Amino acid sequence: MGKIFLVGYYGYNNFGDELLLNSMLKILNDVKFQGEVIIPSDNLLKIETPISYKVTDIKKFDLYNIVLSIKSSDLVIFGGGNLFQTETSLKSFLYYYYIAKKAIKYKKPLFLISQGFGPIKNKFANKLLKSLLKTENAQIYGFYRDEASFRYARRYCKSSFNIVDIAPYAISDIGLRAQTTDITSICIKKDYDDFMPLYEFLEIDNRNINTLAINSNQDSEISFKFVDYLRSISDWSVPFPTGDNKKIQSTLINSKLVISDRLHSAVVPMYFGVPTVVSASAKNRRVVKNICPDYDYFYKKLSDIPGAYAYMKARNYDPQKTAAVYREKLSEAVQTIEQNLRTFL
Repeated sequence: MGKIFLVGYYGYNNFGDELLLNSMLKILNDVKFQGEVIIPSDNLLKIETPISYKVTDIKKFDLYNIVLSIKSSDLVIFGGGNLFQTETSLKSFLYYYYIAKKAIKYKKPLFLISQGFGPIKNKFANKLLKSLLKTENAQIYGFYRDEASFRYARRYCKSSFNIVDIAPYAISDIGLRAQTTDITSICIKKDYDDFMPLYEFLEIDNRNINTLAINSNQDSEISFKFVDYLRSISDWSVPFPTGDNKKIQSTLINSKLVISDRLHSAVVPMYFGVPTVVSASAKNRRVVKNICPDYDYFYKKLSDIPGAYAYMKARNYDPQKTAAVYREKLSEAVQTIEQNLRTFL
């Protein structure tokens, strides 16, 4: 028996965060945890992995019950993502910082699993993060999904590990791709001014298009805008975007090519051996290169995509080799996490 307080950006129709939640729950099931997991979330949790323990949700901003839950828990887990960042808002950073500080105050082991730091552009937040990691006698166990975050944490915390993003673990047992379709999956989040460069690239031999709203709350509008554009400029039969996680998962795994602004619609197809061209944000580059250091198929602008794809072809890139590397590293990451969790469960 036991109790775990698990925190993450869960319940917001974000494909990646829901995978991270289910991967974390799967890991707890692997280590034969039999107690209760308490998760703060204001929305319905999408638990899609078999578990043999109880999951209880509490209100995300019910600080009174959050503190009570932390005090009664055996450990606190931050279950994936860049939770310590100010890109969303300083308020978001302070929320997760508050939970971490309470865990340390009540002498609870704090597990930062599949985490990355940043971007943090607020000097005050930077100081808070450093002071958190430097807290004397704190039991902080960090499992970082990019090397920069790992190196930063290791300066202050001995129990720091460099791992890969664990999101695909929730679906890792479905095996290799069932089939390869002729679908090109487009996962965009930025409000691009001009879709023409992407249209011209797709016009060559990628006319079977599926748009995927990876974060339904944030990506749907721009995805619909892109579909409307394609329908207005061509006679292609382009379906409206989907935000259904199961359909997103299936489409990504079985696409012939994925073009992705977002991280988890990039790493999932990479795990299953699908050629993927990825937006060159700092977070994306760090996480992807931690999986495969020589991966270099990124774009900053839509006009960069043809060049990135041509480079992929020129190098005779084999996506199955990337998949094999990712599967091996993910297996090692899960083993490391489970070994440390068993110390407290």
